Amino acid sequence: MLEKLNGREIDSAEMTHALDLYRDILAIQASEKERILQKRPFAGLPDRRDGQSPLVGFQDIAMDLPEFADACFQIFGLLSPHLDLAGEEEESLREMIREKEALAALLQQWYETSSFPETVPENLRKVLSILLQAALRPYLAPFADAADRIVDQDSWRRTVCPVCGGRPDFAFLKGEYGSRWLSCSRCDFEWIFQRIQCPFCGSRDHEVLSYFTVSDERYRVYVCDSCKRYIKALDLSNMAEESLIPLEKILTAGLDILAREKGYQ
Repeated sequence: MLEKLNGREIDSAEMTHALDLYRDILAIQASEKERILQKRPFAGLPDRRDGQSPLVGFQDIAMDLPEFADACFQIFGLLSPHLDLAGEEEESLREMIREKEALAALLQQWYETSSFPETVPENLRKVLSILLQAALRPYLAPFADAADRIVDQDSWRRTVCPVCGGRPDFAFLKGEYGSRWLSCSRCDFEWIFQRIQCPFCGSRDHEVLSYFTVSDERYRVYVCDSCKRYIKALDLSNMAEESLIPLEKILTAGLDILAREKGYQ
């Protein structure tokens, strides 16, 4: 990933800064993944293949909490200059990471329910979610790599990742008939999903589902007026060059702004 990212040329100065930040985070994640695998060689996927629940439960991750917290601090150090947080808000986030027992409980709840305890202020939840996702990815990457041979794509088709249970944060269309695939926000695993269904609330109501495009019609944003959520998408059907979906999540930041201006989250 780092090699391919280093080969990309970006015209926008603003996007160049964003990619520099992403490159630095990827470097931390690559180093963490190598350290984790050296210390605890990957032993394979858990024996949980009933097709009804994600493959990897929180207890399967075998996380070293002090090391995880250290990775959180490193990533937060990169992110904090770009965040519009007051000094007390930054300190509050650092305190959440510093208190190991509270961090373990918070992390488990977020992993299993995609929600936070009521003690976490509403205005810090988005930043905290981004931070936990970034620090957790090195732990989940070996599971996602191995799951590609295990997951039954045709039978899953759910709104959560078949590997870790994470929510999707990007979609893409590929193949002759433009099948829609989702990408996990936590482990980047990709799974096939229905074209006409909200990937968040599951609505199939044509009256509330739609999408809008921009000048580059390869990109679109699917929206749901039932839950007011959105997901960005890229049509790969007629693209000759290879596309890196994790990178596209960063390059399409402008679509996030457009969607939020229209009232979607």
